[in-house]
Amino acid sequence: MNPVSWREPLAWWRKFRLQVILFSVVMSILPLAFFGWYTFGLARQSLERSVTSQHEKDVVVVAGELAYLLRDLEHGLGVFAVTEGRQMNLSRARRIDALYAVMMRLPDVQGLAAFDGEGRFLGRVSRFQVYGAHDPGESLTAAEKQALVGQRIYLGPVHLDENQQPTFHLFLPFPPGARTEPSGGLLATVSLRNIMDGISGLSPGQGGYVFVVDDRGRLIGHEDFSQVLAHRDVRQSLPPGRVIRESEASGQPVARIYTSYTGKRVLGSYMHVAGTDWAVIAEQPTSDAFAPLAKMLTALVGAAGALIALVLAVSLFFSHRLTASLGILEGGILAVAGGQVGQEITVNRKDELGQVMGAFNHLSRELAEKRRLESVVCQADRIASVGVLAAGVAHEVNNPLATISLSVEDLLDRLSSESADALYEKGELTFYLQAIREQASRCAEITGGLLEFARQQEGTPAPVNLAGLVEKALLFLSYRLKKQGVTPEIRVEPGLPEVLLDGPSMQQVLFNLCDNALDAMPAGGVLGIEAGVAGDTLTVRVKDTGMGIRPEDLPRVLEPFFTTKEPGKGTGLGLSVCYGIISRLGGEMRVESQWGIGTLVEVFLPRQARAENGGKA
Repeated sequence: MNPVSWREPLAWWRKFRLQVILFSVVMSILPLAFFGWYTFGLARQSLERSVTSQHEKDVVVVAGELAYLLRDLEHGLGVFAVTEGRQMNLSRARRIDALYAVMMRLPDVQGLAAFDGEGRFLGRVSRFQVYGAHDPGESLTAAEKQALVGQRIYLGPVHLDENQQPTFHLFLPFPPGARTEPSGGLLATVSLRNIMDGISGLSPGQGGYVFVVDDRGRLIGHEDFSQVLAHRDVRQSLPPGRVIRESEASGQPVARIYTSYTGKRVLGSYMHVAGTDWAVIAEQPTSDAFAPLAKMLTALVGAAGALIALVLAVSLFFSHRLTASLGILEGGILAVAGGQVGQEITVNRKDELGQVMGAFNHLSRELAEKRRLESVVCQADRIASVGVLAAGVAHEVNNPLATISLSVEDLLDRLSSESADALYEKGELTFYLQAIREQASRCAEITGGLLEFARQQEGTPAPVNLAGLVEKALLFLSYRLKKQGVTPEIRVEPGLPEVLLDGPSMQQVLFNLCDNALDAMPAGGVLGIEAGVAGDTLTVRVKDTGMGIRPEDLPRVLEPFFTTKEPGKGTGLGLSVCYGIISRLGGEMRVESQWGIGTLVEVFLPRQARAENGGKA
């Protein structure tokens, strides 16, 4: 992960103030969301249990009433078959009276018919119709005949009678083995009207309903009886066979959430009716069943929104107080990092942050003092360098002065024997004067360079020709190069563009590095200087073939006043001053050396080096 550069402005999403606000909001939302989710889940489970319990009560009641109806019918008809079965051998009138009497005792029976052991019709009665003596009667279905032969009770399918009321046939055989009892059985037409009326009176909740289905999934009872009349297909509401078998085996209702025949998601309960292939189902759309949860969720969201707004307001208030001071501190730090040493900020807090701001002011003052002392040391090193250059400059000046002296003496001798006009006409006077002027200019150039080096001050970065800086450094040291027999090897990239740099400071760095290299080669050698630009980095390498630096001394070479030279031959400030200048320019300096082989100093600088002091950047 690359660190964020302090030289580049931060993106808005990296701002500390935004992070504080987001942290406050998130930490207020997360506990609230977790608590709300947990509470909502508990409330949903509790409400689901409550709704399911009510549905189960409803289906148990209806299933119980249906089972009770069947048991009551079987019991009543069974008692009649045992006690009154002999009446079936009597006259038609006696049979009709006996059948009518038992029908009146069973209010849900709409009609009752008797058959002999061969399935032949013996007579029948009805609550809504009187049959004459020549009533052809009715015949048994195949399933009812099988029940007669097998001596078992048969429950027929539910169908709508002529009055559009749900009815079914219940066949009950006469018990065998009685001395005077003929074989045969009773066929009762039973109405479910009373049960269906009871279903309409149930209250399975808002939008809920109860209905009864047979073994084929046909609707045989519904609180909305129009759905029965329309023969509504309700098979989609039937549970899987496993659930049906579970309900049959346990005798208990089974609750689940599923998509109903209405196409809606419902909370439903299924209950098998004992002794039949029927089932009772109670359904309620989940939108209605969990409607209280929707209200609760709305209230919860509203409360959460209000709380979040409050937290956001508080976060904005405190984050502004905190980040305002941090912004002041940030501005001061960036100003100092940019070179404005001595910059101080206003301390407006009395907490830990206020202590940090006060400490920053102290460090800024200390850094300003350190820079001032470094400047003094740097100037002292420059003055010392001027002293080193004096001998070389004197030698360089002596040569043109000697030429001037010889030219003047020769000219005076010629004038003693010849006239000035004659010399002028020959062009010799002009030759002597031009030679004197050239050598005088050479002296001025040498002394001017020395004066410029002594006076130069650190300043604002400006476009600098690096090759020119190298040439000047070698010009100052040309006498020592010749005297010590050192061969310079210059490798500057051809066409090297100008770089934005503090020229005077870089000039001093190059001079100090070359001067140190010459000190290491008193008896000759090679001084290598390389310069180039790679991307946004300026690289300068100064290498010598001297004795090098001992391994134990190498870690200390950048310390001020550390030197391995003989007393009087060095101040120990050269490399230290170079390191300070390079650091202020935002660069890096490395020193590598092998004892007995030589030393390499590498300087890496950004192409746009920053200013060295405030106010000049």
